[in-house]
Amino acid sequence: MIAAGLLSTRAASGRADPIDVHGFVRVGGIQQWVAIRGEHPSAPVILVVHGGPGAAWSGFPDSVLAWEHDFRVVRWDQRGAGLTYGRSGPVGADVTIDRMARDGIEVAEYVRSELHVDRILLMGISWGSVVGVRMAKLRPDLFAAYIGVGQVVNWPRGQRLEYAQLMHKARVAQDSASIRALQEIGPPPYHAQGALGVMSNLAARFEPGAPGRRALLKMPFSAPGYSAADAQNWLDGLESSQDHFIGKAMDGPFTRVDLARLGLHFELPVFIVQGSADDIAPASLARSYLRSIRAPHAEYLSIAGAGHYAFMTRSQEFQQLLLRHVRPLATSSR
Repeated sequence: MIAAGLLSTRAASGRADPIDVHGFVRVGGIQQWVAIRGEHPSAPVILVVHGGPGAAWSGFPDSVLAWEHDFRVVRWDQRGAGLTYGRSGPVGADVTIDRMARDGIEVAEYVRSELHVDRILLMGISWGSVVGVRMAKLRPDLFAAYIGVGQVVNWPRGQRLEYAQLMHKARVAQDSASIRALQEIGPPPYHAQGALGVMSNLAARFEPGAPGRRALLKMPFSAPGYSAADAQNWLDGLESSQDHFIGKAMDGPFTRVDLARLGLHFELPVFIVQGSADDIAPASLARSYLRSIRAPHAEYLSIAGAGHYAFMTRSQEFQQLLLRHVRPLATSSR
């Protein structure tokens, strides 16, 4: 449990100390891991909802979310993922995407109370963008703005576009190995997760600097503070979360996502930050979705030539967009 009052301590000189706290918080009836880091205790707060499903932030290098100079960054290992998996086990058979969003709401309420802020920024990345949109629609009063990154909009349409875009890139590059790999799996829909692995590896191949699946799976073994058991729990949590939400036969709830069904009205500002060359969450779908919604403010921020991992591969540009467009809407400590 993160200790109350720890986040507002000050040195004897009166200078505010940096924040670096982490621990388990009871969320949704189970213990879930939350960490808060920032160089300035009065900086705006941003809660980041990780991707996957099951790719918990605790298993990645600190550099993945290196925004602590400008924000107090909240990292949360979702139910069934990372350190939460190690403490509380896999997602239950009855867990829905809405349950994950309600967990996120509890985390947001906890963070607001601990840090004494009225509203925080909410960022959802990839799978986390599906959870994040639900959170934003459920409790807009908690958030100064929602930021979708690698925003997933419609799984079936996204899969078809991803395949077509990758095949086009492979043919332009005259990459016979990639063409052959895509021809072997054929166009979606798919009935086994292996095809997703093929497409994600090819998407990384065509995005300079992006980590392939193998590189991602190695990261927990060098993550700060991680033991070998933690790394294995991270891998087990990733597998079980994907089996649950995607499904071994590709019939899980994530594969039926269509955000338009949730309604197009938002009661808070909405930003989408997307690489223009994103294949995994095609930019054309994200842009069309943003145009279709009704919100107090809706803005599409494109990173030219970047892909799905733009927040990592083009981190400086990404951070500048946050500072220029999003940070001014954030609230400071009470």
